[in-house]
Amino acid sequence: MKPRLEHALQALGENRSVEDILAVLADYPVCKEQPCLRMGCSRVCEWQASGGRPKLFCSESCRRRQLRERETLQGELAELESCLTQADTVRRRQTIETQMANVRWQLARYPVATLG
Repeated sequence: MKPRLEHALQALGENRSVEDILAVLADYPVCKEQPCLRMGCSRVCEWQASGGRPKLFCSESCRRRQLRERETLQGELAELESCLTQADTVRRRQTIETQMANVRWQLARYPVATLG
C-alpha cells in the first residue's frame, strides 16, 4: 500500500529538491471531484484544472439553500438563547438548553464554507 502523500513528502527529508517533490506528486493523482457541501445533495463538484476558485456547491441554488438552512438554525439558536432568561425553573431551563444543544448539533453539519 502506498503511503499517504504527507508521509511520502516527509520521507524526502529537509534537503528535498523540487525534482524529488514533483516525482512524488506524479504518483498521487489530483482528486477530480468532491460531493456538494449542501446536506442531502448527491451531486458532485468537479475540480477545475484550468484554475479559478474551486466549486464547493454543485449549483447556485444549492449554495443559497445551504446558507438559508444555516441561517434558519442560527435564528432558532438566538431565539432559544433569549428564551433562557424566562425559564423560571431548573427543569424548564434544562428543556431549553437541551433544544439549544440539539440546534448546535445540527449547525455543526453546516460549517462556514471558505477556501484559502
